[in-house]
Formats: sequence, C-alpha cells, structure tokens
Amino acid sequence: GDPLPNSPILAALNLAPGAQATLASLAEFTEQGAQIFVNGVSFADDTSILTFSGNTATAIPEPATLGLIGMFGGGLFVIRRKLMM
Repeated sequence: GDPLPNSPILAALNLAPGAQATLASLAEFTEQGAQIFVNGVSFADDTSILTFSGNTATAIPEPATLGLIGMFGGGLFVIRRKLMM
C-alpha cells in the first residue's frame, strides 16, 4: 500500500484517545504501524491501542487511563447517592 506521507509536516500519525483515522484498507494499519501512535505508543508495538470498524480505526485509552475514568465515574455516582438521601 501507499505509505503515510513522509514529509516534515506528517512524519507520524499521532491520535488522541477516542480519535478516528481512516486509511485505504485495513492492511494499511499494519503496514504503517510504526508511524501510527496513541499516547506515544506505536501500533507496531501494541496492536491493542486501536479498535477497527471496516477501514476506520478508533484510538482507545491505555488501561491505566480507563481505570482512572472508571474510578472518577464511580466517585460521582457515590456522591450523587449521598446527596439524594
């Protein structure tokens, strides 16, 4: 497949958690994995950083980030229950 443009402007594709990227085919993600990053981790090093739907990938947060989000959401639930009592 065609590589990601190799220019000073776009040497890598850096995705934030929740961001989506669409390439020409699903195989492109594997071929270009060393140039696709989520939170500083390349897809070539950790294939679990992206989920796929067709030829579109969605960046997922690292497990530690998911844990923090879960704890924050649980804390809000407890606070809300106390306020409603």
